[in-house]
Amino acid sequence: MINEILNYWINSFYLHPLVLVCCVYVLSKLKEDKTANGNIFRIYVISIFILFISGDLFFSIIPLQYETAHVIIEILNNSVTAIETAVFSYYFRAIIKAELFRRILNFSVYLIILSAFIVNVLAPFNDSIHLLRIIGFYFDAGHFYFLVLPCVFYLLELYKNNEVLDSRNALITLALLCYSLISTPYLVLFEHLYYFYRNIFIVLTAIHYILLMLLCLSLTVKPGFTKPIHLYAEN
Repeated sequence: MINEILNYWINSFYLHPLVLVCCVYVLSKLKEDKTANGNIFRIYVISIFILFISGDLFFSIIPLQYETAHVIIEILNNSVTAIETAVFSYYFRAIIKAELFRRILNFSVYLIILSAFIVNVLAPFNDSIHLLRIIGFYFDAGHFYFLVLPCVFYLLELYKNNEVLDSRNALITLALLCYSLISTPYLVLFEHLYYFYRNIFIVLTAIHYILLMLLCLSLTVKPGFTKPIHLYAEN
């Protein structure tokens, strides 16, 4: 069992266990944040921790059939996707001022969460693990496309209105934007890269993990840790 876990970790350049350590550290820092954002960020980080630790448990320690373990992992992954969407949509609704965009954001969130629920309900009845994984990859990629939109809109809104850029919001938005932009092609091409371009796959997996950790670490930044800055000087 231990050898299987170690091999699993070695294949990820030990970034898999490092994500777990990062989650524990971020949760310890978020305990000090009593705001609404702090509460939802804790839920998000806990969900990531559960997803990553489940890979070690279900494939190396708990004696489950291969198909059963994969179904559970896919259900957990889809659930984390829904949580990630809900958490960051809540976050952006508080900092984006355009009412129309906020309504579109709300509708999109409900649609993604409903889709995750339907996929999870149907997952145990799917006989093809490969098809289940493909659906999961494209579902994740679609949700990352969605997350790019509020990131770009928020930055454009600040630039257009020449408003003060809060340091924490900037770091979280940029970290989420980079994470989403890299993760989208990674997930869309996952199967193809895994079988035909293994070196590229390994590099993109490492970058995916690193950007996820940077996103989690950005959640621990306290508001106003530096003076707010304007995106461009007034004439």
